[in-house]
Amino acid sequence: MYFIRISTIFCYLQLEVLAVYSGLCREERSQRGFALINTTYTSKIVQRYPDCLDLCLNDPECMSFNFWWNSKKCDLNSKVREHSCGTCFVKDASSTYMGMARYPGYPGKRRL
Repeated sequence: MYFIRISTIFCYLQLEVLAVYSGLCREERSQRGFALINTTYTSKIVQRYPDCLDLCLNDPECMSFNFWWNSKKCDLNSKVREHSCGTCFVKDASSTYMGMARYPGYPGKRRL
């Protein structure tokens, strides 16, 4: 029963993000259990993961973010993991990392 409840919540979160933001960050996927450290330029407390996504989408300086599930803290980062030190991308079960695929030279980014 517990597994079904957790699975349902996870699916709901994924569907909510896809429904609201479909097409904006198709090349990127969030990575649960990871965080990018030493690149945060601001942090804010938010209620939900999509609120953190909103903050990053609306800030041109934001290249990625960490959402901390326990504290509901949203870290906006000035870099993505590909452009950070190798030891800056760390495993942390309480965080979800997401890059925004908006930096120059992103491998999947289409040129207009």
